[in-house]
Amino acid sequence: MTAGSVLAGACLILHGWVTSAAGFYAVWAGLGVAMSAVLYSPVFAVVTRRYPQDFRRAIITMTFLGGLASTVFIPVTSG
Repeated sequence: MTAGSVLAGACLILHGWVTSAAGFYAVWAGLGVAMSAVLYSPVFAVVTRRYPQDFRRAIITMTFLGGLASTVFIPVTSG
C-alpha cells in the first residue's frame, strides 16, 4: 500500500509535465496500477479469494482497520 501511494504521487506529479499522448497514457497506466494497490475494491477481491469460507469476517476486518487508519492520525493533524 505504501508503494502504491508513492507511485500515485509520482504519477500525479508526472501528469503535470505530460506533453504527448503516449506520456498521458503511460501516466494513466501508472495511476491504474497505483489505484489497484490502494483502493478497497481490489483488496476485497483478493481477500474473498484468499478466505473463501470466511470472507465476510475478512472484509469486516479490512474495513474496520481502514477506518482506524483514518482516525488514528486525528491528534497529529489537530495540533
